[in-house]
Amino acid sequence: MVRRSFASGLWRYLHPAYYLKRPKRLAFLFIVFVVATFAIWDRQSLIREHEVLLFFSFSNASLRVFVLADTMNRWLDFELLLSPYMRTNWNSRAACHYFHSLLIFELMHCGETEKAEIVKIQEELNRLQDQLRKSSVLDEMSENVKFIREVEMDPVNYERREKVKKAMLHAWNSYVEYAWGQDELQPQSKNGVNSFGGLGATLVDSLDTLYIMGLKDEFQKAREWIATSLDFNKDYVASVFETTIRVVGGLLSAYDMSGDKLFLDKAKDIADRLLPAWDSPTGIPYNRINLAHGNPHNHGWTGRMHCSDGCPPHQVLNPIGCPRALNDSGVAELSTMQDAIRYSCLTILNFNFSPFLICAFTLFFNFFFSLFISLQGESILADSGTEQLEFIALSQRTGDLKYQQKVEKVIRQLQKTYPSDGLLPIYINPRSGVAKPYSTITFGAMGDSFYEYLLKAWIQGNKTEGLKHYREMWETSMEGLVSLIRKSTPSSFSYICEKTGNSLSDKMDELACFAPGMLALGSSGYAPEKAEKMLSLSKEVIFYASAFPLIPLHENVFQISFS
Repeated sequence: MVRRSFASGLWRYLHPAYYLKRPKRLAFLFIVFVVATFAIWDRQSLIREHEVLLFFSFSNASLRVFVLADTMNRWLDFELLLSPYMRTNWNSRAACHYFHSLLIFELMHCGETEKAEIVKIQEELNRLQDQLRKSSVLDEMSENVKFIREVEMDPVNYERREKVKKAMLHAWNSYVEYAWGQDELQPQSKNGVNSFGGLGATLVDSLDTLYIMGLKDEFQKAREWIATSLDFNKDYVASVFETTIRVVGGLLSAYDMSGDKLFLDKAKDIADRLLPAWDSPTGIPYNRINLAHGNPHNHGWTGRMHCSDGCPPHQVLNPIGCPRALNDSGVAELSTMQDAIRYSCLTILNFNFSPFLICAFTLFFNFFFSLFISLQGESILADSGTEQLEFIALSQRTGDLKYQQKVEKVIRQLQKTYPSDGLLPIYINPRSGVAKPYSTITFGAMGDSFYEYLLKAWIQGNKTEGLKHYREMWETSMEGLVSLIRKSTPSSFSYICEKTGNSLSDKMDELACFAPGMLALGSSGYAPEKAEKMLSLSKEVIFYASAFPLIPLHENVFQISFS
């Protein structure tokens, strides 16, 4: 009986009627509930803020070093990484906006003396990044990603995705069977070839695709080959451009996705071997370099022109047939030592020997000079301006600014003499930094990706004020692109001409078909009315590129070049 009375006494405290008759106790219970709720919420907020504010443990003195161009971009990476938490936590979001504004301000005022501390600060930044990766932040983000992936997909999109994955597996398995570890597979002969010096170009370039598609076994097998067989110490003359976009880019993508430091170490190794290519008087890189011995140089044939390229009327032709611009004194300018020697010898030959002997001498001279003094060749625009994304990313991930400084110097050099229409010829003198006049202007081969990287470097840098010049140069070039647009007759297909001197050529290289996508990507940076015009132009050009196989033979239209 006593136990029952005790139980009944406890139960009355849980009954709402008890508190309705006793307002003071009801108020006390409400206060206890509010305080408990606040305490639990505050505890969770402290845990989240601790994870977010790991980055803010730098001292004020170190912060000024942290805001150099490279480290600013790395901060923006962290901001993107923490964006889910900034949306739900006002303190974290406010702190991020404060530091973001401070970084931009400090970047504009950072002095040379502060750069001496960069190594120490970068080591601390790397340590904090590793700590973040190991914290529950990434675990929770991984769970969110899994949830998103589990959301029901549209059946049509799912079927398309599986078809793409099946095609990838077909290509990959054929590469594994017939050309494992080599650069390329020749599908008809089923033989592997090392067209990139045996750097495993196909394998390295496929790492990110394997990872994205969830092909874990294939990715792990490729990773093991890189760990045990990929050696960059080769007596091989590599293309700086091709090696950067395929090997450096492929390794960095694999590192970003997997977090495996092996890929970052390999990317740093090959990038260090490429760096001497930028050691020209102007910083414009030479386009070829021996991976084992250095010796950067250009192709001997780059920058040579013929009258078919379009000789303007105010130029003189030397005995070889190449145009030489007149200077203010009316004398033909000779831009290189090669030009001067060849011009002198052939001028003498013109007075004493037959045209056949002159032609033979020209061929012999060109071969000799290309073989022994190929350094005198010009640098190619696309090859010189298409390393920014990879080298800036490498600086962000290693904390070593030297890679970013090399490639940004190229853009600053080109900016000094950037033409008003934004259209650069495809040959640039690495000693003077000036584009070779009357060489071809094109959005196709040897010109294309320079314009693409201007836009993407601006996007990669989070469109900040410090990278505004990339966007400005790109917008200037897009005005030039518009001037190259012509329409076919009678169907009015829009296409992009090539230009030599003042004359246009109705020819669009197949590589120029990237332009519509570039225009669409960059349209968001314009005012609404201008953005709509760029999107409209993008649709016009892409319509022609996709319709090309269906165009009638009688259509008065340009030639499309497949190189």
